[in-house]
Amino acid sequence: DNVNVNDGNENNDLFQYFPDDVKPTDCIVLAGEGATSTLHRDPFEWTGTSLCLEGTKLWRFIAPPGLHNPATIDSGVQTIDDVLNSYRLASVAWDDNNNNHPTSNTLTSISQPLPLSAGWQSDYSLYAFRDGNKVLSARELASIEEELGDKQKHSILESIATDLEALRPNLPDHFYQNNNNHHTNNNKSSIWTVIQKPGDLLVIPAHWWHQTYALEPSLAIASQRCGSERDFERVMRHMLTTSGSCTTTTTNTHSTIQSQIMQGLLDDENNSDDNHDHSRNVVNKLFRHLSSFRKEKNTT
Repeated sequence: DNVNVNDGNENNDLFQYFPDDVKPTDCIVLAGEGATSTLHRDPFEWTGTSLCLEGTKLWRFIAPPGLHNPATIDSGVQTIDDVLNSYRLASVAWDDNNNNHPTSNTLTSISQPLPLSAGWQSDYSLYAFRDGNKVLSARELASIEEELGDKQKHSILESIATDLEALRPNLPDHFYQNNNNHHTNNNKSSIWTVIQKPGDLLVIPAHWWHQTYALEPSLAIASQRCGSERDFERVMRHMLTTSGSCTTTTTNTHSTIQSQIMQGLLDDENNSDDNHDHSRNVVNKLFRHLSSFRKEKNTT
């Protein structure tokens, strides 16, 4: 069964209760013409957001095969991970500061930080080849906006963005053999395209691979959240798995132990009526569990 904080307040972002040294922070993203991000999906499996302040950004997403099956927590994203030959990059490691310095014995007694999160990266690109005859420069786009107006400019941007020959991916052949790029059902993934304009707040769901391309210079703020209902189970499972604190020999046993740990964390011994106190207590218990595991790991 799925478990969650169930505090009745989805606006309660549980990242705010994380220790300061591992708490995700906002990031200013300044992109010049032609800049791209890597093709990736996010660490912590959080829900991401991007607020565009200036310029425009082209986003392409690869939807997970289980898009229309919300009961499936992983959405079948492992299939996409495999097709993209993904690899993991650790993003956050944690030391609770109890053992930051050598003891009087040897340097080997220094504790090792505990990895809490790792994102997924791929060396494929959704913009591997640019057709200079179809993709206009930022200067040309600016001239069109000045002469014909913003509406005409964005119409051109949309035609470029949705043309997979203008900006062509280099995805492996079996991606196209197994998927219809503009249709999604329970058995298929797909490529989705978005043009983000100034003032647009884009929500980036967990398990959606994504990559950006700057047709013109842009400025944006990237953020993330861990909502109590939609995100916390997924984020907590990610942290427990990445840290190795519930690793076992079989998937079923792993899932059982993971669920037992999670349910124990969610059983708030203080039974607080305050939603924020309850959420804070759950996060504190999670980090106490991780701290105990880290100390045990460093003594073996």
